[in-house]
Amino acid sequence: MKKNVSNIKKAIKYLNNNECIAIPTETVYGLAGNAYSDKAVSRVYKLKKRPKSNPLIAHYYSINYLKKDCEINDTFIKLYKKFCPGPISFVLKLKKKSRVSKIITNNSNSLAVRFPSHPLTRKLLKRINYPLAAPSANISTSISPVSKQDVVDEFGPKLKFVLDGGSSKIGLESTIINLIGKPHILRLGGINSKLIYKLINPLENKNKKKIKIKVPGTSKLHYSPGIPVRLNAKKNYQNEAYILIKKRKKLDKNYFYISKTSNLKEAAKNLYKTLRIIKKNGYKKIAIEKIPNINIGEAINDRILRASKKMKNLIEVKNIKKNYGKKEAVKGISFNVEEDEILGLLGPNGSGKTTTIGMLLGLLKPTSGQIFINNLKLEENRIKILEMINFISPYIELPKKLTVKQNLYVYSKLYKVQNIKERIEYLSEKLRIGELLNSITGELSSGQKNRVSLAKALVNEPKVLLLDEPTASLDPEVGDFVRTFLEEYKKEKKISILLASHNMNEVTRLCKSVLMMKNGEIIDQGKPEDLITKHGRTNLEEVFLKLSRSKSEFN
Repeated sequence: MKKNVSNIKKAIKYLNNNECIAIPTETVYGLAGNAYSDKAVSRVYKLKKRPKSNPLIAHYYSINYLKKDCEINDTFIKLYKKFCPGPISFVLKLKKKSRVSKIITNNSNSLAVRFPSHPLTRKLLKRINYPLAAPSANISTSISPVSKQDVVDEFGPKLKFVLDGGSSKIGLESTIINLIGKPHILRLGGINSKLIYKLINPLENKNKKKIKIKVPGTSKLHYSPGIPVRLNAKKNYQNEAYILIKKRKKLDKNYFYISKTSNLKEAAKNLYKTLRIIKKNGYKKIAIEKIPNINIGEAINDRILRASKKMKNLIEVKNIKKNYGKKEAVKGISFNVEEDEILGLLGPNGSGKTTTIGMLLGLLKPTSGQIFINNLKLEENRIKILEMINFISPYIELPKKLTVKQNLYVYSKLYKVQNIKERIEYLSEKLRIGELLNSITGELSSGQKNRVSLAKALVNEPKVLLLDEPTASLDPEVGDFVRTFLEEYKKEKKISILLASHNMNEVTRLCKSVLMMKNGEIIDQGKPEDLITKHGRTNLEEVFLKLSRSKSEFN
Protein backbone atom coordinates (compact mmCIF):
# COMPACT_ATOMS: atom_id res chain seq x y z
CA MET A 1 0.00 0.00 0.00
CA LYS A 2 2.78 2.42 0.96
CA LYS A 3 4.60 1.60 -2.27
CA ASN A 4 1.48 2.36 -4.33
CA VAL A 5 1.03 5.73 -2.60
CA SER A 6 4.68 6.57 -3.22
CA ASN A 7 4.42 5.57 -6.89
CA ILE A 8 1.27 7.65 -7.37
CA LYS A 9 3.04 10.67 -5.91
CA LYS A 10 5.93 10.08 -8.27
CA ALA A 11 3.53 9.76 -11.22
CA ILE A 12 1.83 13.06 -10.29
CA LYS A 13 5.19 14.81 -10.12
CA TYR A 14 6.04 13.75 -13.67
CA LEU A 15 2.58 14.62 -14.98
CA ASN A 16 2.60 18.06 -13.36
CA ASN A 17 5.87 18.74 -15.18
CA ASN A 18 4.20 17.88 -18.52
CA GLU A 19 6.10 14.60 -18.81
CA CYS A 20 4.68 11.35 -20.19
CA ILE A 21 4.24 8.27 -18.03
CA ALA A 22 2.64 4.85 -18.56
CA ILE A 23 -0.45 3.95 -16.54
CA PRO A 24 -2.23 0.63 -16.03
CA THR A 25 -5.85 0.18 -17.03
CA GLU A 26 -8.15 -2.82 -17.12
CA THR A 27 -7.85 -2.85 -20.94
CA VAL A 28 -4.18 -2.15 -21.80
CA TYR A 29 -1.45 0.14 -20.49
CA GLY A 30 -1.75 3.77 -21.57
CA LEU A 31 0.84 6.43 -22.44
CA ALA A 32 -0.45 9.33 -20.37
CA GLY A 33 0.00 13.08 -20.31
CA ASN A 34 -1.93 16.11 -19.05
CA ALA A 35 -4.85 16.48 -21.48
CA TYR A 36 -5.00 20.25 -20.83
CA SER A 37 -1.36 20.79 -21.82
CA ASP A 38 -0.30 21.17 -25.47
CA LYS A 39 3.27 20.41 -24.41
CA ALA A 40 2.38 17.16 -22.65
CA VAL A 41 0.05 15.99 -25.44
CA SER A 42 2.69 16.75 -28.08
CA ARG A 43 5.13 14.60 -26.14
CA VAL A 44 2.66 11.72 -26.16
CA TYR A 45 2.34 11.93 -29.95
CA LYS A 46 6.08 12.25 -30.44
CA LEU A 47 7.03 9.35 -28.19
CA LYS A 48 4.35 7.11 -29.68
CA LYS A 49 5.21 8.20 -33.25
CA ARG A 50 1.51 8.76 -33.81
CA PRO A 51 0.19 11.14 -36.49
CA LYS A 52 -1.63 14.11 -34.98
CA SER A 53 -4.50 13.45 -37.36
CA ASN A 54 -5.30 10.45 -35.14
CA PRO A 55 -7.06 11.73 -31.96
CA LEU A 56 -6.58 10.50 -28.40
CA ILE A 57 -8.93 9.32 -25.65
CA ALA A 58 -9.12 11.50 -22.53
CA HIS A 59 -9.36 9.59 -19.25
CA TYR A 60 -11.46 11.08 -16.41
CA TYR A 61 -12.11 10.10 -12.80
CA SER A 62 -15.86 10.77 -12.84
CA ILE A 63 -18.74 12.46 -14.62
CA ASN A 64 -18.35 15.54 -12.43
CA TYR A 65 -14.90 16.15 -13.88
CA LEU A 66 -16.18 15.55 -17.41
CA LYS A 67 -18.99 18.13 -17.21
CA LYS A 68 -16.41 20.92 -17.43
CA ASP A 69 -15.33 19.81 -20.90
CA CYS A 70 -18.14 17.96 -22.68
CA GLU A 71 -21.86 18.13 -23.28
CA ILE A 72 -23.62 15.08 -21.87
CA ASN A 73 -27.00 13.60 -22.75
CA ASP A 74 -29.45 11.03 -21.42
CA THR A 75 -27.96 8.19 -23.46
CA PHE A 76 -24.54 8.88 -22.01
CA ILE A 77 -25.95 8.95 -18.46
CA LYS A 78 -27.63 5.58 -19.02
CA LEU A 79 -24.43 3.96 -20.33
CA TYR A 80 -22.28 5.63 -17.71
CA LYS A 81 -24.39 4.28 -14.84
CA LYS A 82 -24.32 0.76 -16.31
CA PHE A 83 -20.72 0.37 -17.46
CA CYS A 84 -18.51 2.98 -15.76
CA PRO A 85 -15.88 2.89 -14.61
CA GLY A 86 -15.00 0.28 -17.21
CA PRO A 87 -13.79 -0.59 -20.72
CA ILE A 88 -16.03 1.74 -22.73
CA SER A 89 -15.22 5.08 -24.40
CA PHE A 90 -17.73 7.72 -25.50
CA VAL A 91 -17.45 10.28 -28.27
CA LEU A 92 -19.06 13.46 -27.01
CA LYS A 93 -19.38 17.05 -28.14
CA LEU A 94 -16.81 19.41 -26.67
CA LYS A 95 -17.89 22.56 -24.88
CA LYS A 96 -16.57 25.78 -26.37
CA LYS A 97 -14.82 26.67 -23.11
CA SER A 98 -13.24 23.24 -22.70
CA ARG A 99 -9.60 23.32 -21.60
CA VAL A 100 -8.76 20.10 -23.46
CA SER A 101 -5.81 20.59 -25.81
CA LYS A 102 -6.95 20.96 -29.42
CA ILE A 103 -4.08 18.68 -30.41
CA ILE A 104 -5.93 15.73 -28.85
CA THR A 105 -8.97 16.24 -31.06
CA ASN A 106 -7.15 17.37 -34.22
CA ASN A 107 -9.08 20.66 -33.86
CA SER A 108 -12.47 18.94 -34.06
CA ASN A 109 -15.43 19.68 -31.78
CA SER A 110 -15.70 16.13 -30.43
CA LEU A 111 -13.73 14.20 -27.81
CA ALA A 112 -13.44 10.51 -26.95
CA VAL A 113 -13.57 10.02 -23.17
CA ARG A 114 -13.25 7.08 -20.79
CA PHE A 115 -13.42 6.24 -17.08
CA PRO A 116 -10.90 3.44 -16.43
CA SER A 117 -11.62 1.03 -13.58
CA HIS A 118 -8.08 0.03 -12.59
CA PRO A 119 -7.86 1.01 -8.89
CA LEU A 120 -4.35 2.47 -9.13
CA THR A 121 -5.20 4.72 -12.07
CA ARG A 122 -8.46 5.78 -10.42
CA LYS A 123 -6.51 6.90 -7.36
CA LEU A 124 -4.17 8.82 -9.64
CA LEU A 125 -7.02 10.51 -11.53
CA LYS A 126 -8.74 11.48 -8.29
CA ARG A 127 -5.62 13.32 -7.08
CA ILE A 128 -5.04 15.48 -10.15
CA ASN A 129 -7.14 18.35 -11.49
CA TYR A 130 -6.93 17.43 -15.18
CA PRO A 131 -7.86 14.43 -17.36
CA LEU A 132 -5.17 12.26 -18.91
CA ALA A 133 -4.71 11.87 -22.65
CA ALA A 134 -3.72 8.22 -22.84
CA PRO A 135 -3.50 6.12 -26.01
CA SER A 136 -2.02 2.64 -25.66
CA ALA A 137 1.61 2.73 -24.50
CA ASN A 138 3.19 1.36 -27.66
CA ILE A 139 4.68 2.60 -30.91
CA SER A 140 1.83 3.49 -33.28
CA THR A 141 0.16 0.49 -35.06
CA SER A 142 2.13 -2.14 -33.08
CA ILE A 143 0.92 -4.55 -30.37
CA SER A 144 -0.70 -2.93 -27.35
CA PRO A 145 1.04 -3.51 -23.97
CA VAL A 146 -0.63 -5.40 -21.14
CA SER A 147 2.17 -5.25 -18.54
CA LYS A 148 4.91 -2.97 -17.30
CA GLN A 149 7.51 -5.08 -19.09
CA ASP A 150 5.68 -4.66 -22.40
CA VAL A 151 5.92 -0.88 -21.99
CA VAL A 152 9.63 -1.07 -21.12
CA ASP A 153 10.20 -3.22 -24.20
CA GLU A 154 8.49 -0.57 -26.34
CA PHE A 155 10.18 2.58 -25.07
CA GLY A 156 13.14 1.63 -22.87
CA PRO A 157 14.78 4.66 -21.23
CA LYS A 158 12.81 7.12 -23.41
CA LEU A 159 9.90 6.79 -20.97
CA LYS A 160 10.83 7.99 -17.49
CA PHE A 161 8.19 6.25 -15.39
CA VAL A 162 5.74 3.33 -15.54
CA LEU A 163 3.07 3.05 -12.86
CA ASP A 164 3.07 -0.71 -12.34
CA GLY A 165 -0.42 -2.13 -11.88
CA GLY A 166 0.26 -5.74 -12.84
CA SER A 167 -1.23 -7.39 -15.92
CA SER A 168 -4.26 -5.83 -17.59
CA LYS A 169 -7.43 -7.70 -16.62
CA ILE A 170 -9.19 -7.59 -20.02
CA GLY A 171 -6.27 -7.32 -22.45
CA LEU A 172 -8.14 -5.61 -25.31
CA GLU A 173 -8.89 -1.93 -25.82
CA SER A 174 -12.19 -0.31 -24.87
CA THR A 175 -15.39 -0.35 -26.89
CA ILE A 176 -15.92 3.07 -28.51
CA ILE A 177 -19.41 4.44 -29.09
CA ASN A 178 -20.34 7.72 -30.77
CA LEU A 179 -23.01 9.62 -28.83
CA ILE A 180 -23.19 12.67 -31.07
CA GLY A 181 -26.52 12.23 -32.81
CA LYS A 182 -27.70 8.63 -33.10
CA PRO A 183 -25.47 6.21 -31.14
CA HIS A 184 -23.02 4.18 -33.22
CA ILE A 185 -20.47 1.62 -32.07
CA LEU A 186 -17.21 2.66 -33.72
CA ARG A 187 -14.87 0.03 -32.26
CA LEU A 188 -15.56 -3.33 -30.65
CA GLY A 189 -13.85 -3.87 -27.33
CA GLY A 190 -14.11 -4.82 -23.68
CA ILE A 191 -17.91 -4.37 -23.43
CA ASN A 192 -20.04 -6.91 -25.28
CA SER A 193 -21.92 -5.06 -28.02
CA LYS A 194 -25.12 -7.01 -27.29
CA LEU A 195 -25.25 -5.55 -23.78
CA ILE A 196 -25.10 -2.08 -25.30
CA TYR A 197 -27.74 -2.95 -27.91
CA LYS A 198 -30.12 -4.09 -25.19
CA LEU A 199 -29.68 -0.87 -23.24
CA ILE A 200 -29.93 1.78 -25.96
CA ASN A 201 -30.37 -0.08 -29.30
CA PRO A 202 -27.67 1.78 -31.27
CA LEU A 203 -27.39 1.49 -35.04
CA GLU A 204 -25.87 -1.70 -36.40
CA ASN A 205 -22.14 -1.74 -37.18
CA LYS A 206 -22.90 -1.95 -40.90
CA ASN A 207 -23.80 1.75 -40.78
CA LYS A 208 -20.47 2.89 -39.35
CA LYS A 209 -19.04 3.73 -42.79
CA LYS A 210 -21.27 6.79 -42.82
CA ILE A 211 -19.61 8.17 -39.70
CA LYS A 212 -17.01 10.82 -40.36
CA ILE A 213 -15.72 11.10 -36.79
CA LYS A 214 -12.08 10.06 -36.49
CA VAL A 215 -11.44 7.86 -33.45
CA PRO A 216 -8.44 5.93 -32.10
CA GLY A 217 -7.66 2.34 -33.01
CA THR A 218 -9.87 2.08 -36.08
CA SER A 219 -7.32 2.21 -38.91
CA LYS A 220 -7.22 -0.82 -41.20
CA LEU A 221 -3.65 -1.62 -40.17
CA HIS A 222 -3.35 -1.75 -36.41
CA TYR A 223 -2.27 -3.98 -33.50
CA SER A 224 0.42 -5.49 -35.76
CA PRO A 225 3.20 -7.82 -34.55
CA GLY A 226 5.21 -6.80 -37.61
CA ILE A 227 5.15 -10.30 -39.15
CA PRO A 228 2.56 -11.96 -41.43
CA VAL A 229 -0.58 -13.26 -39.71
CA ARG A 230 -2.79 -15.97 -41.24
CA LEU A 231 -6.37 -16.27 -39.95
CA ASN A 232 -8.82 -19.19 -39.52
CA ALA A 233 -5.96 -21.68 -39.91
CA LYS A 234 -6.84 -25.37 -39.50
CA LYS A 235 -3.17 -26.27 -39.15
CA ASN A 236 0.21 -24.57 -39.09
CA TYR A 237 2.98 -24.80 -41.62
CA GLN A 238 6.59 -25.62 -40.88
CA ASN A 239 8.23 -23.10 -38.48
CA GLU A 240 4.97 -21.14 -38.23
CA ALA A 241 3.73 -20.14 -34.78
CA TYR A 242 0.20 -21.44 -34.19
CA ILE A 243 -2.14 -19.60 -31.83
CA LEU A 244 -4.84 -21.86 -30.38
CA ILE A 245 -7.85 -21.55 -28.05
CA LYS A 246 -8.46 -25.26 -27.47
CA LYS A 247 -5.96 -27.82 -26.17
CA ARG A 248 -4.54 -30.35 -28.64
CA LYS A 249 -3.37 -33.87 -27.85
CA LYS A 250 -0.27 -33.32 -29.94
CA LEU A 251 2.68 -31.56 -28.32
CA ASP A 252 4.34 -29.02 -30.58
CA LYS A 253 6.84 -26.31 -29.69
CA ASN A 254 5.13 -24.06 -32.27
CA TYR A 255 1.78 -24.18 -30.44
CA PHE A 256 0.86 -21.11 -28.38
CA TYR A 257 -2.32 -21.25 -26.32
CA ILE A 258 -4.32 -18.13 -25.50
CA SER A 259 -6.80 -20.53 -23.89
CA LYS A 260 -6.96 -24.31 -23.59
CA THR A 261 -10.70 -24.42 -22.92
CA SER A 262 -12.11 -22.05 -25.59
CA ASN A 263 -12.57 -19.40 -22.89
CA LEU A 264 -12.87 -16.18 -24.89
CA LYS A 265 -12.24 -13.85 -21.94
CA GLU A 266 -9.04 -15.74 -21.19
CA ALA A 267 -8.14 -15.63 -24.89
CA ALA A 268 -8.63 -11.87 -25.02
CA LYS A 269 -6.44 -11.36 -21.97
CA ASN A 270 -3.63 -13.48 -23.42
CA LEU A 271 -3.74 -12.40 -27.08
CA TYR A 272 -1.32 -9.46 -27.05
CA LYS A 273 1.01 -11.14 -24.57
CA THR A 274 1.21 -14.20 -26.81
CA LEU A 275 1.86 -12.15 -29.96
CA ARG A 276 4.78 -10.48 -28.18
CA ILE A 277 6.22 -13.82 -27.04
CA ILE A 278 6.01 -15.19 -30.58
CA LYS A 279 7.78 -12.14 -31.95
CA LYS A 280 10.52 -12.32 -29.30
CA ASN A 281 11.07 -15.98 -30.16
CA GLY A 282 11.98 -14.98 -33.70
CA TYR A 283 9.09 -16.47 -35.64
CA LYS A 284 8.55 -15.07 -39.13
CA LYS A 285 4.93 -16.19 -39.57
CA ILE A 286 1.85 -16.63 -37.38
CA ALA A 287 -1.26 -18.74 -37.91
CA ILE A 288 -4.36 -18.31 -35.74
CA GLU A 289 -7.12 -20.87 -35.53
CA LYS A 290 -10.72 -19.75 -36.00
CA ILE A 291 -12.02 -17.68 -33.07
CA PRO A 292 -15.78 -17.89 -32.36
CA ASN A 293 -17.31 -14.53 -33.31
CA ILE A 294 -19.45 -14.16 -30.21
CA ASN A 295 -19.22 -11.95 -27.10
CA ILE A 296 -15.65 -10.66 -26.69
CA GLY A 297 -14.68 -12.96 -29.56
CA GLU A 298 -15.99 -10.20 -31.83
CA ALA A 299 -13.34 -7.85 -30.49
CA ILE A 300 -10.63 -10.52 -30.74
CA ASN A 301 -11.49 -11.09 -34.39
CA ASP A 302 -11.47 -7.34 -35.01
CA ARG A 303 -7.94 -7.07 -33.61
CA ILE A 304 -6.45 -10.07 -35.39
CA LEU A 305 -8.04 -8.99 -38.68
CA ARG A 306 -6.30 -5.62 -38.40
CA ALA A 307 -3.07 -7.35 -37.35
CA SER A 308 -3.23 -9.53 -40.48
CA LYS A 309 -3.53 -6.66 -42.94
CA LYS A 310 -0.60 -6.51 -45.34
CA MET A 311 0.97 -3.28 -46.47
CA LYS A 312 1.56 -2.77 -50.15
CA ASN A 313 5.15 -2.42 -51.35
CA LEU A 314 5.40 0.91 -53.17
CA ILE A 315 9.13 0.39 -53.88
CA GLU A 316 10.53 -2.99 -54.92
CA VAL A 317 14.20 -3.26 -55.81
CA LYS A 318 15.32 -6.62 -57.18
CA ASN A 319 19.02 -7.40 -57.48
CA ILE A 320 20.03 -4.08 -59.10
CA LYS A 321 23.63 -3.51 -60.15
CA LYS A 322 25.36 -0.45 -61.53
CA ASN A 323 28.77 -0.61 -63.16
CA TYR A 324 30.95 2.21 -64.46
CA GLY A 325 33.31 0.35 -66.71
CA LYS A 326 34.97 -2.23 -64.48
CA LYS A 327 33.97 -0.47 -61.27
CA GLU A 328 30.92 -1.86 -59.47
CA ALA A 329 29.15 1.03 -57.74
CA VAL A 330 26.14 -1.05 -56.66
CA LYS A 331 26.50 -4.81 -56.38
CA GLY A 332 23.15 -6.53 -56.73
CA ILE A 333 21.06 -5.13 -53.87
CA SER A 334 17.40 -5.94 -53.14
CA PHE A 335 14.91 -4.30 -50.79
CA ASN A 336 11.29 -3.19 -50.45
CA VAL A 337 9.64 -0.09 -48.98
CA GLU A 338 6.07 -0.56 -47.81
CA GLU A 339 3.21 1.89 -48.05
CA ASP A 340 3.23 4.14 -44.95
CA GLU A 341 6.90 3.32 -44.22
CA ILE A 342 10.10 5.33 -43.93
CA LEU A 343 13.17 3.24 -44.78
CA GLY A 344 16.58 4.57 -43.82
CA LEU A 345 19.45 4.22 -46.29
CA LEU A 346 22.74 4.52 -44.43
CA GLY A 347 26.37 4.23 -45.39
CA PRO A 348 29.64 6.17 -45.58
CA ASN A 349 30.45 8.34 -48.58
CA GLY A 350 31.04 6.16 -51.62
CA SER A 351 28.85 3.32 -50.36
CA GLY A 352 26.40 3.54 -53.29
CA LYS A 353 23.52 5.45 -51.69
CA THR A 354 23.44 8.31 -54.22
CA THR A 355 23.76 5.88 -57.13
CA THR A 356 20.85 3.87 -55.75
CA ILE A 357 18.68 6.99 -55.45
CA GLY A 358 19.68 8.00 -58.99
CA MET A 359 18.46 4.65 -60.30
CA LEU A 360 15.17 4.95 -58.40
CA LEU A 361 14.63 8.39 -59.96
CA GLY A 362 15.28 7.03 -63.42
CA LEU A 363 18.35 9.27 -63.84
CA LEU A 364 20.66 6.26 -64.03
CA LYS A 365 19.92 3.00 -65.79
CA PRO A 366 20.80 -0.13 -63.81
CA THR A 367 23.34 -2.42 -65.44
CA SER A 368 21.07 -5.28 -64.39
CA GLY A 369 18.17 -5.96 -62.06
CA GLN A 370 14.66 -4.51 -61.82
CA ILE A 371 12.93 -1.62 -60.05
CA PHE A 372 9.17 -1.46 -59.49
CA ILE A 373 7.32 1.63 -58.25
CA ASN A 374 3.70 1.02 -57.23
CA ASN A 375 3.84 -2.32 -59.11
CA LEU A 376 5.01 -0.64 -62.33
CA LYS A 377 8.34 -1.61 -63.86
CA LEU A 378 10.49 1.53 -64.01
CA GLU A 379 12.23 0.62 -67.26
CA GLU A 380 8.91 0.33 -69.11
CA ASN A 381 6.87 3.06 -67.33
CA ARG A 382 9.39 5.80 -66.63
CA ILE A 383 7.16 8.78 -67.49
CA LYS A 384 4.16 7.44 -65.60
CA ILE A 385 6.30 6.62 -62.57
CA LEU A 386 7.99 10.03 -62.51
CA GLU A 387 4.55 11.57 -62.05
CA MET A 388 4.13 9.68 -58.74
CA ILE A 389 7.55 10.21 -57.16
CA ASN A 390 9.54 13.23 -56.04
CA PHE A 391 12.88 14.10 -54.51
CA ILE A 392 14.52 16.60 -52.17
CA SER A 393 18.16 17.32 -51.44
CA PRO A 394 19.76 20.39 -49.82
CA TYR A 395 22.47 20.16 -52.47
CA ILE A 396 20.06 20.88 -55.34
CA GLU A 397 18.61 24.38 -55.23
CA LEU A 398 15.47 25.79 -56.80
CA PRO A 399 15.79 28.62 -59.35
CA LYS A 400 17.07 31.50 -57.22
CA LYS A 401 15.57 34.46 -59.11
CA LEU A 402 11.99 33.20 -59.00
CA THR A 403 9.69 33.90 -56.07
CA VAL A 404 8.61 30.98 -53.93
CA LYS A 405 5.14 31.08 -55.45
CA GLN A 406 6.55 31.13 -58.99
CA ASN A 407 8.73 28.11 -58.24
CA LEU A 408 5.82 26.12 -56.82
CA TYR A 409 3.65 27.11 -59.78
CA VAL A 410 6.27 26.06 -62.34
CA TYR A 411 6.84 22.68 -60.72
CA SER A 412 3.10 22.14 -60.37
CA LYS A 413 2.71 22.72 -64.11
CA LEU A 414 5.57 20.34 -64.86
CA TYR A 415 3.82 17.64 -62.83
CA LYS A 416 0.44 18.43 -64.41
CA VAL A 417 -1.08 19.22 -61.02
CA GLN A 418 -4.79 19.97 -61.03
CA ASN A 419 -6.10 22.79 -58.81
CA ILE A 420 -2.65 24.38 -58.48
CA LYS A 421 -3.88 27.30 -56.37
CA GLU A 422 -5.49 25.02 -53.77
CA ARG A 423 -2.43 22.77 -53.65
CA ILE A 424 -0.05 25.66 -53.06
CA GLU A 425 -2.36 27.05 -50.36
CA TYR A 426 -2.50 23.65 -48.63
CA LEU A 427 1.29 23.20 -48.61
CA SER A 428 1.85 26.82 -47.59
CA GLU A 429 -0.29 26.29 -44.51
CA LYS A 430 1.16 22.88 -43.61
CA LEU A 431 4.78 23.97 -44.03
CA ARG A 432 4.28 27.51 -42.73
CA ILE A 433 5.58 29.25 -45.85
CA GLY A 434 2.57 31.46 -46.59
CA GLU A 435 4.44 34.64 -45.70
CA LEU A 436 7.31 33.59 -48.00
CA LEU A 437 5.30 33.11 -51.20
CA ASN A 438 6.26 36.50 -52.66
CA SER A 439 9.89 36.33 -51.49
CA ILE A 440 12.80 35.74 -53.87
CA THR A 441 13.89 32.14 -53.38
CA GLY A 442 17.63 32.91 -53.48
CA GLU A 443 17.26 35.36 -50.58
CA LEU A 444 15.76 32.85 -48.14
CA SER A 445 17.53 31.36 -45.12
CA SER A 446 18.58 27.69 -45.14
CA GLY A 447 15.58 26.67 -43.04
CA GLN A 448 13.17 28.59 -45.28
CA LYS A 449 14.69 27.08 -48.44
CA ASN A 450 14.35 23.64 -46.92
CA ARG A 451 10.61 24.04 -46.27
CA VAL A 452 10.07 25.49 -49.76
CA SER A 453 11.98 22.56 -51.32
CA LEU A 454 9.84 20.16 -49.34
CA ALA A 455 6.71 21.92 -50.63
CA LYS A 456 8.08 21.55 -54.16
CA ALA A 457 8.61 17.83 -53.56
CA LEU A 458 4.99 17.41 -52.48
CA VAL A 459 3.17 19.46 -55.14
CA ASN A 460 2.29 16.32 -57.11
CA GLU A 461 1.16 14.38 -54.01
CA PRO A 462 3.79 11.69 -54.62
CA LYS A 463 3.28 8.09 -53.60
CA VAL A 464 7.06 7.76 -53.20
CA LEU A 465 9.34 10.42 -51.72
CA LEU A 466 13.13 10.18 -51.89
CA LEU A 467 14.97 12.29 -49.33
CA ASP A 468 18.71 12.95 -49.36
CA GLU A 469 19.85 14.62 -46.10
CA PRO A 470 16.58 16.57 -45.72
CA THR A 471 17.61 18.33 -42.50
CA ALA A 472 21.31 18.88 -43.18
CA SER A 473 22.57 22.23 -41.81
CA LEU A 474 19.22 23.09 -40.21
CA ASP A 475 18.99 24.39 -36.66
CA PRO A 476 17.38 21.98 -34.12
CA GLU A 477 13.98 23.72 -34.09
CA VAL A 478 13.52 23.72 -37.87
CA GLY A 479 14.91 20.20 -38.10
CA ASP A 480 12.37 18.98 -35.54
CA PHE A 481 9.56 20.74 -37.44
CA VAL A 482 10.55 18.99 -40.69
CA ARG A 483 10.79 15.58 -39.01
CA THR A 484 7.41 15.99 -37.30
CA PHE A 485 5.85 17.09 -40.59
CA LEU A 486 7.26 14.05 -42.41
CA GLU A 487 5.93 11.68 -39.76
CA GLU A 488 2.44 13.11 -39.94
CA TYR A 489 2.31 13.51 -43.72
CA LYS A 490 3.48 9.94 -44.24
CA LYS A 491 0.75 8.61 -41.97
CA GLU A 492 -1.94 10.82 -43.46
CA LYS A 493 -1.14 10.10 -47.12
CA LYS A 494 0.19 6.51 -46.74
CA ILE A 495 3.29 7.25 -48.82
CA SER A 496 6.65 5.48 -48.93
CA ILE A 497 9.78 7.43 -48.03
CA LEU A 498 13.38 6.43 -48.65
CA LEU A 499 15.59 8.51 -46.38
CA ALA A 500 19.35 8.86 -46.87
CA SER A 501 20.82 10.61 -43.85
CA HIS A 502 23.91 10.83 -41.66
CA ASN A 503 21.83 12.06 -38.71
CA MET A 504 21.43 8.86 -36.70
CA ASN A 505 19.01 10.38 -34.19
CA GLU A 506 16.82 11.38 -37.11
CA VAL A 507 16.96 7.90 -38.60
CA THR A 508 16.18 6.26 -35.25
CA ARG A 509 13.16 8.51 -34.80
CA LEU A 510 11.71 8.34 -38.30
CA CYS A 511 12.60 4.96 -39.77
CA LYS A 512 10.78 1.69 -39.31
CA SER A 513 13.87 -0.10 -40.58
CA VAL A 514 17.26 0.73 -42.09
CA LEU A 515 19.66 -0.60 -44.69
CA MET A 516 23.39 -0.32 -44.00
CA MET A 517 25.42 -0.02 -47.23
CA LYS A 518 29.15 -0.28 -47.79
CA ASN A 519 31.12 -0.64 -51.03
CA GLY A 520 27.91 -1.03 -53.05
CA GLU A 521 26.46 -3.81 -50.89
CA ILE A 522 23.88 -4.08 -48.12
CA ILE A 523 25.92 -5.33 -45.17
CA ASP A 524 23.11 -5.33 -42.60
CA GLN A 525 19.47 -4.33 -42.24
CA GLY A 526 16.67 -4.28 -39.67
CA LYS A 527 14.85 -2.11 -37.18
CA PRO A 528 17.10 0.48 -35.50
CA GLU A 529 16.47 -0.97 -32.03
CA ASP A 530 17.16 -4.52 -33.25
CA LEU A 531 20.46 -3.50 -34.87
CA ILE A 532 21.53 -1.73 -31.68
CA THR A 533 20.85 -4.90 -29.67
CA LYS A 534 22.39 -7.21 -32.26
CA HIS A 535 25.70 -5.34 -32.33
CA GLY A 536 25.86 -4.66 -28.61
CA ARG A 537 25.85 -0.89 -28.93
CA THR A 538 23.93 1.87 -27.15
CA ASN A 539 22.74 3.83 -30.21
CA LEU A 540 22.54 3.66 -33.99
CA GLU A 541 25.52 5.94 -34.53
CA GLU A 542 27.78 3.42 -32.78
CA VAL A 543 26.37 0.65 -34.98
CA PHE A 544 27.01 2.77 -38.08
CA LEU A 545 30.61 3.44 -37.08
CA LYS A 546 31.20 -0.22 -36.35
CA LEU A 547 29.83 -1.43 -39.66
CA SER A 548 31.38 1.30 -41.80
CA ARG A 549 34.95 0.80 -40.52
CA SER A 550 35.59 -2.81 -41.38
CA LYS A 551 33.48 -5.63 -42.70
CA SER A 552 35.20 -8.06 -40.36
CA GLU A 553 34.16 -6.06 -37.30
CA PHE A 554 30.45 -6.78 -37.50
CA ASN A 555 30.59 -10.57 -37.23
